[in-house]
Amino acid sequence: MFVSVICTGILVSLLLRRRRSKGRQIGEDATTGEDEFEEQAAGPRRFRYSELEAATNFFSEEEKLGEGGFGSVYWGHLKDTDLHVAVKRVSKSSGQGRKEYNSEVKIISQLRHRNLVQLIGWCHERGELLLVYQLMPNGSLNTHIHSQTNVMSWQLRYVPN
Repeated sequence: MFVSVICTGILVSLLLRRRRSKGRQIGEDATTGEDEFEEQAAGPRRFRYSELEAATNFFSEEEKLGEGGFGSVYWGHLKDTDLHVAVKRVSKSSGQGRKEYNSEVKIISQLRHRNLVQLIGWCHERGELLLVYQLMPNGSLNTHIHSQTNVMSWQLRYVPN
């Protein structure tokens, strides 16, 4: 009787541990103490900081595409895939930076739409939070809508479904 109670306790403990590790998308990595996202076959990939540093020429000012409250965006080139990307570097001064970053990776990685840029990957190493998007070579919608030199017509702005 005593042995069966111990075996049942061990079995329940193992099942609970397995369920917790499978059910979480974000968990604490014991080796780094940082949040880790599960990589899925069709989802965004995890990049190493050194890859993104090299792709953006060490996050140089010449490669900066823009800046906002959330952080800066840099042009980059991933040599291994010959892909041009936009790398968003979350500002360290952003109070909600980590929360927004986690939400963006979890939610945007699941979205697929012809009018949204695709999240290619992410990186959080060396205290940096980085998001890698496909590069839109013609610039942002905001740039085109608010252009002083090339005003978009309302027919072009409004496209019915």
